[in-house]
Amino acid sequence: MSAPLALVLMWHMHQPDYRDYATRAFRRPWVYLHAIKDYTDMVAHLERHPGMRAVVNFTPVLLEQIEDYAEQFASGNIRDPLLALLARVPDTPLTPPERALILSSCFEANAAHMIHPFPAYKSLFDAHALLKERGDDIGAYLSDTFYYDLVTWYHLVWMGETVRRSSETVARLMSQGERFSHEDRTELFKLIGDLIGNVIHRYTRLAVSGQIELSTTPDHHPLAPLLINLASAREAMPGADLPKSREYPGGSARVAEHIRLAMQSHERRFGGQRWCCIRGAVFERGREEKAILRYHRHFLAERLQRHLADVLVVDGDPPRCDVVEPRD
Repeated sequence: MSAPLALVLMWHMHQPDYRDYATRAFRRPWVYLHAIKDYTDMVAHLERHPGMRAVVNFTPVLLEQIEDYAEQFASGNIRDPLLALLARVPDTPLTPPERALILSSCFEANAAHMIHPFPAYKSLFDAHALLKERGDDIGAYLSDTFYYDLVTWYHLVWMGETVRRSSETVARLMSQGERFSHEDRTELFKLIGDLIGNVIHRYTRLAVSGQIELSTTPDHHPLAPLLINLASAREAMPGADLPKSREYPGGSARVAEHIRLAMQSHERRFGGQRWCCIRGAVFERGREEKAILRYHRHFLAERLQRHLADVLVVDGDPPRCDVVEPRD
């Protein structure tokens, strides 16, 4: 009889920073949309099956943005323009820029899975497509009701499946289908705020219970191999053109700082290694890094051990995990 397979399921949660550095306004809505869909669904599945074990990896830059959205809901100062339109008071007509934002954003979804299954949403999609095909002035034909229905449906279809099945608000609005009032939209807006405000706390509770372990990735999820050695790009792309410089200026120090900040972030948000079982920094595997730490094992062992409690090393294909013990 063969030995049982030791399997670790790791869920990697990441979004880059979508905020304008000058105004702090969000340029894209992906953080809060994934929060109400994927991050909420995943924690709900884990809560439903307490015997399931998993590692959940959150990048610090994602956690910071989720917290930012939670603060926006708490203060009422919404800095995401699309989210603000969902709760907009219709005391004045929508402006041309507001209409343009709704049109450019709210059909940005997988049509087969997120638009066509919902007849009311599909009718909005078809009406827009027809006017666009004919070259008509869309703004002259479509009323504010169309735009408010569109922004409402966009947020409804982004709701996680577990939310659709449990929320009376979502079920009622999907059944209603059209002519959503300001009260309807406000109710949906508040639900989004509740989901975002609770999602990280729900993962924290699972970590406290021991059902999941939490891990992190260098602070802003940099392409660490390239920062350390630009030639690492040729592991995945042997013919890639490279800069003349061997390494990014200060790259090694930058990677070490990203790791330090990531560990500091998780210790602050989740209580550190006391109960979260944060083994260290999980490094990204992607286009030019077939196995990042295989290439830089010596670098990490010799230069980062003194900064970290321990480091999770992902190596091999399929990956194998080692723990680099800290120096005394």
